[in-house]
Formats: sequence, C-alpha cells, structure tokens
Amino acid sequence: MKVNDEARVGKGISQSVDTKWSRPLAQLDGGDLAIAMGAEFRQESTRFTPSALLLSNNIAGDRDSGLAAGSTTDLKATLDKRHVSSFFTELNAPFTKTVEAQFALRHDRYSEVGSTTNPKFGLRWQPDPTLLVRGSFGTGFRAPSLSDLKRPTTYGTASSFLTDPQCAAQEGSIDLCTDQWAVERRSNPNLKPERSQQFSMGVVFEPSKQWNLGLDYWMIRKTDVISTLGEQIIVENPGAYNGRYIQRDGDGFITNIILQKENQGALRTDGVDVNADWRGEAPSWGRPSVSLSGTWIHRYDDTAVFAWARRHQRHGRFFGIANFSRREAKAPAEALQWAGIEQPDVVLGEQHLRRSDDAIVLAPLSVVWFTDAADASLD
Repeated sequence: MKVNDEARVGKGISQSVDTKWSRPLAQLDGGDLAIAMGAEFRQESTRFTPSALLLSNNIAGDRDSGLAAGSTTDLKATLDKRHVSSFFTELNAPFTKTVEAQFALRHDRYSEVGSTTNPKFGLRWQPDPTLLVRGSFGTGFRAPSLSDLKRPTTYGTASSFLTDPQCAAQEGSIDLCTDQWAVERRSNPNLKPERSQQFSMGVVFEPSKQWNLGLDYWMIRKTDVISTLGEQIIVENPGAYNGRYIQRDGDGFITNIILQKENQGALRTDGVDVNADWRGEAPSWGRPSVSLSGTWIHRYDDTAVFAWARRHQRHGRFFGIANFSRREAKAPAEALQWAGIEQPDVVLGEQHLRRSDDAIVLAPLSVVWFTDAADASLD
C-alpha cells in the first residue's frame, strides 16, 4: 500500500544582522596601513512537527519510536533556538612595495556551545612582478549544528543487508544472521565543537601574461572531529561496539543499531597543491585557455580515539570511507581544491585520477575557449 502524506515536517531558519567598518590608519612604504572591523548577530532555529501518520507508527522504515507498528506514542513537536554573536578585526600592513602582512582576529559565541577566539596571520612577498611567495597560519572552530545537538530520534532500518559475525560464529551459519537490522539515529546534546589549525606556504610564478604556475604546501590539524560511524563498521566489529552501538536480545541476536554523532578523535593531513594555467593570445577568432590543477596527499591520518577502538587512515589507505574532500581558503583569494579517490561532483572538465601506495593525486583538466565578446567582458 502506498500512502501519499506527510511524515516528518522540519523547518530551519537563520536570521542575521551584520555591520562592517574600515579605514586607513597610517601611511607605510608600500601603501596604507588599513584596519577593518565588524560584527554579526544571528539567531538559528529549527522546528520539527510530527504528522498524524508518523504518530500512528505505520511507516515502514521510519518509525517514530521503538514500539511495534500500529502503536501510538506521544512524540511532541519541538522548537529549538540558539543565538550566535561574532566580532572580527583585520589589519593589512604593506610594509614595503614587496612585503605585505595580514593580521586577523575573530571571536564567536554560541549560546548552545560556548565561545572561541581564533587568529590568522598571513604574509606575502613579491620580489619581482613574475614571482609571489605567500604563507598563512590560523586556527579554526566549527560548532555542532542544532540538528547535531537536538534532532529528534528516528527509527528505521539499515541501508543494506548486513551479516553479524558474532551471530554467524554462534549459529554456524549466516542464515539467521543477515538482515536489514533496526537502526536508531540519535542526536547528541553533549557534542563539543571541532577545533583546527591550518598552515600553508607556496609560490606563484607568472613568467608571462600567458602562463601562471602555482605550488602550495598545506597542513591541517583537527581535534574533536564530529562524525558518525557507519552501520557496516559497527556490525562487523561486535567486540568493540556491543552494548554501546549494538543492542542484542537474550539469544544474542541484534535488536538495534545506534547511530549517533560523536567527537571521534583527530585528523591530521598535509599535501601539495599544484596548478598551471595557460591563456592564449586574443586573435579575432577567440582566446583559448587551458588549466590543470592537482593535489598530492602526503598524509591523511584520521584517528578515532575511544577506550575500545582506535583506527588510522594513512597515505591513501582507507578504512570505513570511500572518498574524502578538502576545501580551504587561501590568501589573497579564496580557492577550492579537491582531493579524493573518487571523482568529485563539483569539478569542471575531464578528471585524471592516479593513486599510488603513498599518495593520491586528483588532477582536474579544463579547456576553455573565449569568444571576442566573452573575452572582452573578462578583461
């Protein structure tokens, strides 16, 4: 039977107001010593409304509780709010015509999580019009979302059939031990924010108007990483997760799998971004352009720290994930770089992907042709 009706109705709203102010403070050899300051005030809210259909407990794969189908419960509608206030200041100091420094400081306060202050320092040196050397260091902070903290518990089934190795060893067969087990997805009000440190240093070489070459080393460290263990990892490791994520009946069969966001240890990764751009001349028939960029992963260590489990992901060898990606903003302009072992869905052009024992390289290649009109609009 197919029912065309609402089950879960959720709505999220973010309202904010911000202000910015900037002005020059003094004259340095390379230009104005400039300061910028700003503030933002934001209210976030999420609303959940269970439908009569959900409360009837008759939706296959999306129960509102652990009770049997057809049972009614008093699942309540929820409205959760929090307030966020942020303050920042930034100082740009061109000490000379070739040396420029950037100092920034940001303070954020979350009513549900706490407060944090994060600095950033950047330096660029351009000894020649064709060469730029740049570097930056900073710290970061990511608060758990309202959904991570307070989302109502949902009940359903695993996304695929999973075999319980403990049951198979007990029964001597997988016949009674393979199923789409019941799954309970929970929020976690005790989540802590993620914290990070980032460092990058690189060079940009532009020998002519047609060529632009870049090489950047980057390093990222994160602690208290917020993530959820997958169903398969949990079921295949009963010795580690029995009693915490796996619930069993008196005969040892799985009755429930609990999926919950946790602060699961630390992440440390570093690598090198390489890019090369060539832009042809602009004759009457148009201007061709070719761009090639890639990322070499030197290290990718993801350590989940529990009293009962510890895992590492290193040098392109993965446990429990199929791919990963990285987004990072670099001075002086923001850039989007991807690294992974599968083709990402937000990269233009043909993908050339290589993987070795100690590194992963993703090299997106794009070829662009500008007509006269398009070229004129970009100049």
